[in-house]
Amino acid sequence: MDGLDVSAVLYAPPEELYEFVTGMRGYSKYSPHLDEIRQYGDGSPGTDYEIVVSWWRLSYTSHTTVTGTDPPERVDWRTTEGLKARGYWGIEPLPNVEPPDDHDHATRVRLRIQFDPDTLGAVPLGGWTLDRLFDRIRPLVVSESERIVAGIAEDLEGERRDVAIEVHRGPESV
Repeated sequence: MDGLDVSAVLYAPPEELYEFVTGMRGYSKYSPHLDEIRQYGDGSPGTDYEIVVSWWRLSYTSHTTVTGTDPPERVDWRTTEGLKARGYWGIEPLPNVEPPDDHDHATRVRLRIQFDPDTLGAVPLGGWTLDRLFDRIRPLVVSESERIVAGIAEDLEGERRDVAIEVHRGPESV
């Protein structure tokens, strides 16, 4: 299994971040490449999500299900079709980090994804090789991740700001 592990610090209480992660409210407004998210359930185990992304002439729907929860600290998930992947959203209070004056909480939100690189063929690449496509979209992935997290920060914190994304581990197979 290969993986990706990224996090960011947001200034909101863990309970609010947990509700945001399980509800996926508003995600599609953060990026022009995130077309739609359909949610079937309340975010508890067994909730299914269809996440539709597109870029250029490529489009893909990720089918995931929630496999476990530990409110407000963790949401485990796995894919149910196509690319074989699993991971979690981790939510960790940071009591030793001083939030800005107008906020009471600092919380690290982490997204951990593990995937089987042998199943990447399930993602339609429009005739591109994975290496060539990844080289082309790498800057887009970084800028879109920053845009999405800045949008989340704006919704949760009340104002737009730059949010640093920390990459703890990147995929080795691409």
